[in-house]
Amino acid sequence: MKRYVNTYICATIILGSLLSLFSGYFIINMEQNYRNSLNIVNSIEMIAGLESEMNRKILECSYLTYCNEDEIKIDFDKLQIYTEKLFKNMNIYKKRHKKSLALIKEYRKILKEKKKEISSFINYNSSIKVSLGNIPKLILKQTDIKHLNKDRYLQLYTNILANLLLMRNNMNMNMSGITEKDIKFLEIHKPDSELDKLINYNLLKYLENFIKGYPVYAMILKNLTNIQSLNILKNLKSVYQKENEYIFTRLFTMSILFFIGIVSAVFFIIFYIRRVKKASVVDNLTGLYNRRTLINESYNNKHNILFIIDIGDFKHINNFYGIKTGDEFLKIFGKKLKEWVKKYKKAKLYRIGSDDFGILLPKYNINEPIKFAEYLIRQIETGEFKIGQLNLSVTGTIGISTETPLLEKADIALKYAKADSRLKFAVYNNEIMNFEKKIDNNMKVLKDLKKALESGKVVPYYQAIMDNKTGLITKYECLVRMFNEKNETVPPGEFLEVAKKGKLYGELTKCVVEKSFHHFKDKPCEFSVNLSVEDILDTSVKSYIFDKLNEYPELAKRLTFEILETEGIENFEMVSEFIQNVKQYGVSIAIDDFGTGYSNFSYLLQLNVDYIKIDASLIKNIHTDKNSEIIVKTIVSFAKKLNMKTVAEFVYNEEVYRKVKEIGIEYSQGFFISKPIPTCLNMEYMLINGDN
Repeated sequence: MKRYVNTYICATIILGSLLSLFSGYFIINMEQNYRNSLNIVNSIEMIAGLESEMNRKILECSYLTYCNEDEIKIDFDKLQIYTEKLFKNMNIYKKRHKKSLALIKEYRKILKEKKKEISSFINYNSSIKVSLGNIPKLILKQTDIKHLNKDRYLQLYTNILANLLLMRNNMNMNMSGITEKDIKFLEIHKPDSELDKLINYNLLKYLENFIKGYPVYAMILKNLTNIQSLNILKNLKSVYQKENEYIFTRLFTMSILFFIGIVSAVFFIIFYIRRVKKASVVDNLTGLYNRRTLINESYNNKHNILFIIDIGDFKHINNFYGIKTGDEFLKIFGKKLKEWVKKYKKAKLYRIGSDDFGILLPKYNINEPIKFAEYLIRQIETGEFKIGQLNLSVTGTIGISTETPLLEKADIALKYAKADSRLKFAVYNNEIMNFEKKIDNNMKVLKDLKKALESGKVVPYYQAIMDNKTGLITKYECLVRMFNEKNETVPPGEFLEVAKKGKLYGELTKCVVEKSFHHFKDKPCEFSVNLSVEDILDTSVKSYIFDKLNEYPELAKRLTFEILETEGIENFEMVSEFIQNVKQYGVSIAIDDFGTGYSNFSYLLQLNVDYIKIDASLIKNIHTDKNSEIIVKTIVSFAKKLNMKTVAEFVYNEEVYRKVKEIGIEYSQGFFISKPIPTCLNMEYMLINGDN
């Protein structure tokens, strides 16, 4: 009986070993297929990202006065190269990827069509910009002629400019008739002088050039930035993943079979134990020592100097050439590093981060750390790193520490050097200690902010907004304020950026929404809450907002969300969807700080805005600065034609208040009206008397 049991055990071990070896063989072979499929998926994502970036540059080129149009051509050339490379890789297994190949062929066809349109776009874009740039200059010259009736012509030219901006920014190809009356007036106008005649002639030429060329330009821009090709890439990724699902299924099956073999499992466990022991001290990719080893060897080591090297352009290598190329680069860089320090005895090399390397040298082995750092920078920036057909060049930044704890202080020195674009390296010293204190202060502010959120010391303050027509206050803007442990007010400028970096900005928004909704639920006046684009893209914050709208449905018609325009609105689709959804509740939308940063009239047309809050930079000197007045009048004229209301920010004295009323701005906000206060007054109005 015992013999039979032993025979059964031996047979089980042999069969298990064979089964494990068999399944292990297939896992190893299939792993390459799995990696290839992942690389193709990554290539599709990279192409989609590159096309989105090209579309962004096209839009940027169409809206900005000065823009490098060559970058669009460069991006398109890269797009074609990567697409052809992807097509070749997928074409290797034709039978397996029939649907995917059909989609990539369709995408290639669209790229061929876009190639011609890009050249046309650049030509038309230049012409449109020249016209749009020269028309205001000619208008200013003509309005400078003394004998003209300036008020009459200023109104005419303001209308022309506003209409041209409307035509340019809303991409409506059927708006050329808007300026026909104005143009006819200029055509029949008989200039009194040769200068006036020349200006009038050029002005008409530029207007005609703009109106004739713009429909074609708008159609080309629409074709170039449509999302059809991005949708094809999205569908391609999905189809390709479905076509390769069998790889994951087989891998899973083989993995189960692999672990059935007891003997093989034991050998694999032993193998992995050895591998883990090695990994605890050595970086698997480069073969250099790892971060944990450096921590153990440097913490209390007073006799060494530590250099931390950061590769400045490594992110671009990964983005443009892929992770595989990035890994090859890191291996080559590690080998080069060994060559550069081989003459220094007892030098130890480490890979301490994705693109960070460390060199630990005894102090007696190096007399001048700065010269050694200069030597390293020179080797990094003048050397070429050859990977296949690629010759890559990179930059480097170095942090140096001669004091313990070496790693912490070298890391602080590195951050200091990276914060100043003029520096290639930095040695930890007293000046950097101040930089470290700033970091510590930010950490303290972050800690205080967390405590303030937990203890309810983050609260809204309310600043009144006046109706200029009636002189009544019917609105309040909710502004975030924070109190520290001593109940002292912390200015928003000290904690908002820290909140963003510390991933607490969304919690601040939630807090303001909650407390503002509660505060205004029993009050008759309207109120507004600021939202950043980050808030709108944050799923957690967005869900919280809709929960509160459902909880307080009666507040929606009195609520305005002010989108912070200075951050730029790049993801129009998601922002537009959010606006449409909240408007179904009756919420109004305002663009805050309009006229600065990423200001763009097309935001207003695409995002269905109710209010434009004109930025303080345009309002504060409006009573003395004619240029500011003209710009604001253009914005107001534009808003009125689209049935949008305007709010003047930073109304700080009576002169500014009177000027914004004169221009026709509907609402005013600023210290002349009221400072932010902890609770809004339980009243619907306040008359301006000059003593606020």
